[in-house]
Amino acid sequence: MRSDRTGDTDGPGGLPLQPECPFCGGRRTELVNPFGSQLSVATYWCLACRSPFEMMKWTATAPDAARPPVGEGGAP
Repeated sequence: MRSDRTGDTDGPGGLPLQPECPFCGGRRTELVNPFGSQLSVATYWCLACRSPFEMMKWTATAPDAARPPVGEGGAP
């Protein structure tokens, strides 16, 4: 499932195959494990600087419709 294109999300669960390394900025990265130290992160390895790093899987926020309106079911 390895790809040389950047921005691919063909990994397990829609994870990017080659995200940018937070240490060196390189794109020569590979998915090591879709489950890192927590279920909400994936573990990657940078081939350029030889550093492991984790990336959050879910970065989107909840839609406003999921939050109760002020004064209804919450604190006034």
